[in-house]
Amino acid sequence: MAAQQAYEESLQLRRKLAEKNPDVYLPYVATSLNNLGNLLSANNELVAAQQAYKESLQLYRKLAEQNPDVYLPYVATSLNNLGVLLSDNNEMVAAQQAYEESLQLRRKLAEKNPDVYLPDVATSLNNLGNLLSANNETVAAQQAYEESLQLRRKLAEKNPDVYLPDVATSLNNLGVLFKANNEMVAAQQAYKESLQLYRKLAEKNPDVYLPYVATNLNNLGALLKVNNEMDAAKQAYEEALQLRRKLAGKNPLAYNLYVASTAINIGLLYEQMLKSTGNMSLKAKGLELMRDAEQRLAIFPETHPQVQQYRPYIERLTQFFNDFDKAAFQLQQQINRLGDLEKANQTEKDPYRKVQRQQQIIGLLSEIEKGMPDNKKLANLMAARYGSLAWYQLFIRQFDEAEQAARKGLAKDPGEEWINTNLALALLYQGNWKAAKQIYETLKDKAYGNGTYRTTFLEDLDALEKEGITHPDVAKARKLLEKK
Repeated sequence: MAAQQAYEESLQLRRKLAEKNPDVYLPYVATSLNNLGNLLSANNELVAAQQAYKESLQLYRKLAEQNPDVYLPYVATSLNNLGVLLSDNNEMVAAQQAYEESLQLRRKLAEKNPDVYLPDVATSLNNLGNLLSANNETVAAQQAYEESLQLRRKLAEKNPDVYLPDVATSLNNLGVLFKANNEMVAAQQAYKESLQLYRKLAEKNPDVYLPYVATNLNNLGALLKVNNEMDAAKQAYEEALQLRRKLAGKNPLAYNLYVASTAINIGLLYEQMLKSTGNMSLKAKGLELMRDAEQRLAIFPETHPQVQQYRPYIERLTQFFNDFDKAAFQLQQQINRLGDLEKANQTEKDPYRKVQRQQQIIGLLSEIEKGMPDNKKLANLMAARYGSLAWYQLFIRQFDEAEQAARKGLAKDPGEEWINTNLALALLYQGNWKAAKQIYETLKDKAYGNGTYRTTFLEDLDALEKEGITHPDVAKARKLLEKK
């Protein structure tokens, strides 16, 4: 606030002096306006900052008409600053116009004095690339980034201490763009070279560059995860977390949110790895990560945007790690073996092959059951598969076998009441009307699906009769079921 007041007082004095002597003091007014714009922009007072930048730009344009050699660089800088502000304010069209005019001027200046102005050309290209990337103009963004990188590499050859950080930034930006464009190999190369440079810079100046190393590692981890390189992703994420914890130890307000973000990323990775490997050490580590992330958020108000963004992830992952059960995982791994068989049976037209494949499925489940006796989920699965087998057997007139399959299914899990629909049919087609009738009378008015069992019983009779499968007692069944 004090700084802003000082800038405003300085501006007021310079305006006064410029009224009397514009040739001398208008440049100072323009400078004060630009500085005030920088301050207001940093304070997130975007409307006031935009007004300051625009007035500064207007004055520099006027001064450049009289003395272009001196003031065109200032016009270019003002345009660049205005472009950054407009981009932050999501005014993308106006921002692009400002960046492109700034770039045009800086190219012109660099033709005469490349040592001075090529760095500015590279900066304008990088900023333009950021804007185009955000605007999903990936081809143009890549061209801007690559030209910026080319210039920065050239500059870094002469002055690595000054320009290597810019090379690293351009590489990271390209990596982000390549990843978004699904060019994973190019993205990984860009991230890795950027990381290598940031590590080198951090050796000399850890306070400045360790945050960049951590960010690069986090980005690389995300890329490797998408690429299904889980161990490498884990290594990158965990190093990023270690660095961010270290930085947060010195400045929790600045880095706690970054720690929480990386902890969530690792949690999501552990979730995926746990689902595929069943490694129970990941469960304990995942819970520890979520507790740490929760504590990191505790120093911020609940209304903080990132707290609101991160908390649902923490809650969901905590629930997942708490609920993960090794026995259930092992069962699922075994059941996954049945996937191809069951998928094939869904489209099978030959009723005999359908029965054979279903028997094969039940055989595999029986093998699994030997290693997992008394598993309720497995019993439920076997009951359902027996119920389906009974239905398939009815269509090849294996009525006795269908009865046995239905009874086995109900014995595995009596809760699978729907299997009685197939048991009733098996009994009916064997001439055991009394037993079939008992099932029909017990269940016909009971809720099932979107209606009652009555509807399903009648639909099943229709399906079998359509295939020419009938019995004299079917008429009795219809009369009973159609009677309200």
